[in-house]
Amino acid sequence: MPDTAFKPVTDSSSTMTDALILLRNWLRSPRKVATAVPSSPFLAKAMAATIADPDAGFFLELGGGTGSITRAALDAGVPREKLLVVEANEEMARVLKRRFPGIHVLEQDARLLDRTLSDLGVQRLAGVLSSLPMLNMDGATQLAILQAFAPLLAPAGHLAQYTYGWRCPLDETVLQTLQWERKRQAFVLANIPPAHVWTFRPQTRD
Repeated sequence: MPDTAFKPVTDSSSTMTDALILLRNWLRSPRKVATAVPSSPFLAKAMAATIADPDAGFFLELGGGTGSITRAALDAGVPREKLLVVEANEEMARVLKRRFPGIHVLEQDARLLDRTLSDLGVQRLAGVLSSLPMLNMDGATQLAILQAFAPLLAPAGHLAQYTYGWRCPLDETVLQTLQWERKRQAFVLANIPPAHVWTFRPQTRD
């Protein structure tokens, strides 16, 4: 069930504020910030819809931004104390901490997550939601990020990743190294720009 006690801290101008924050940071680092426009509620819900069991354990969000998908994950029932949100940008991390009290905001490079998760005592991840601009990264960078949490992914766990491109956001060599299978989960036309949601999980063995 959703965490009905959770009340995100917002204000009447939050949508405009989010757009300005994202635009400012996108102009500074267009390859590190996925988009200059906040994810729509439709894309956020499509990402959260990949969560089969919100009570299955810890969930990790990569690239929290200003919190569109964070909010959707909480609305889907993920307990706030079980949601770990990675946001390397100082300004956006500050927004997340103010807007979503009680969640874990990890202001760091996602490639260093293995040590942080160990320090937090996280032994298993039920799922991962990623907004990172994977298509802007080479295969080595993608693999370094994924290997930082892949060993903790539960057998039934998955990575949900959205992308604005038509092709798979993860490099083929990365999928082969991790032995992950892919699925195009949804196409969200009601987003600027339209986005695809992919899911990745360890290959099943007969």
